[in-house]
Amino acid sequence: MQKISTCWKRVIYHATPSDKNEENGICWAKNSEVHDIDDTAMGFRLLRLHGHDVSADVFKYFEKGGEFFCFAGQSSQAVSGMFNLYRASQVLFPGETILENAKKFSSKFLREKQACDQLLDKWIIMKDLPGEIGYALDVPWYASLPRVETRIYIEQYGGKDDVWIGKTLYRMPYVNNNDYLELAKLDFNNCQALHQLEWDSIQQWYTQCHLGEFGVSRKASLLAYFLAAACIFEPERSIERLAWAKTAILVLAVRSYFSKETCIKQRRAFLLKFGYSPSGGDYMKKINGRGSDLNMTAKRPVGFLKNKSGEELVGLLLGTLNQLSLDTLVAHGRDIRHILRQTWEMWLMKHLDEGDGYRGEAELLVRTINLCAGRSLSEELLAHPQYRRLSQLTNRICNDLGLFTLHKGHNGTYNPENGSPMSHRVESDMQELTKIVLENYPDGINPEIKRIFEMVGKSFYYAAYCGPATISAHIAKVLFERAG
Repeated sequence: MQKISTCWKRVIYHATPSDKNEENGICWAKNSEVHDIDDTAMGFRLLRLHGHDVSADVFKYFEKGGEFFCFAGQSSQAVSGMFNLYRASQVLFPGETILENAKKFSSKFLREKQACDQLLDKWIIMKDLPGEIGYALDVPWYASLPRVETRIYIEQYGGKDDVWIGKTLYRMPYVNNNDYLELAKLDFNNCQALHQLEWDSIQQWYTQCHLGEFGVSRKASLLAYFLAAACIFEPERSIERLAWAKTAILVLAVRSYFSKETCIKQRRAFLLKFGYSPSGGDYMKKINGRGSDLNMTAKRPVGFLKNKSGEELVGLLLGTLNQLSLDTLVAHGRDIRHILRQTWEMWLMKHLDEGDGYRGEAELLVRTINLCAGRSLSEELLAHPQYRRLSQLTNRICNDLGLFTLHKGHNGTYNPENGSPMSHRVESDMQELTKIVLENYPDGINPEIKRIFEMVGKSFYYAAYCGPATISAHIAKVLFERAG
């Protein structure tokens, strides 16, 4: 730990401008005076991802005439240096022109090398450097979900067989060794075993609740669970993961119902039924074979639902929310029934007129996940300027990308570089969202709550950007194929 702390302090010192330290970047060794873009880019990315205030201006030292170099005076670039520059440029904040230029330059350089099958480096012999670079180029950071990235990197990591190139060939056992690889495989497979059990429970819930009759396919349910598990993968966060997946699936069911039920009176009746019903317990008993009637005890409001499927969907909603509330109460000792139901009522209210199922969906997911994590969503928090801005950004991102995904069969996959007003808005919003999530503010909100906004936004980005074949391959690797 002492060595890690010493290295961390050194990186912070060399990446932070001061009177004694100009913005010339990080050197490759402790006593070296030679600054290089490879180590600087890695240090910059690490510091920014962990909330440190670092300036992108450090990369100006490595730029001349629109081109970037690894060392001062160098006439050619190393693949690893440009790869790390590209990765650093992915965490750019709004207005950081130097990182925008770095991203364009490094991306062009790497794609040209890729096209010529020249993704080999002069500093290291690695198991699958072309695969690492290919993944980074094919899946933007905004679309790279944590568990997908981990699963693929396990296959790319060479362990003790990676060799570094200097005046001689040498290995660095603290960086590359087989123990790390075996531990990563064991950890991944243990998590995956739990995820498979959870997916089995989702399928059982899907069947018992006849979700297919509400317009939700098993494929859509699998995607919903995969997105949740790929972002929130830790075993101890099972309640949050299942809450995300079930909420997303129920949203699909409500959207399907509203798309068929175009009468505004029936939509309002649906909302009234949801608000007037004390619980969904009777419906859950019915589908579990412990009852024979759908017996809601609440007084029927004016404009009561004429459609039986509408009543059943209300019962399913309420029953599922009650179960999520009970799980949260047992795990965290917090009663979320009222606020969780209120959150759904607010979301349903937004869709009375148009039935547009993506409006406010991000906020619904974020609130549900945080509530089921046992976090308090006080009025003070919900009114906080940072929370309100995060909510606004994430809702807009998810609305734009959700609508795009809905028509992806006709439009193709989302292209962030096509120059359309929508893509420009999404990229700008993602940059601002990243800045708010990663920066530490003295009076800011809980970082864990901020990360949930980021995860939900990235899940929508992933679904819009990746094609069906890519998504299917990722689902297989993350949920069903053991690492080994």
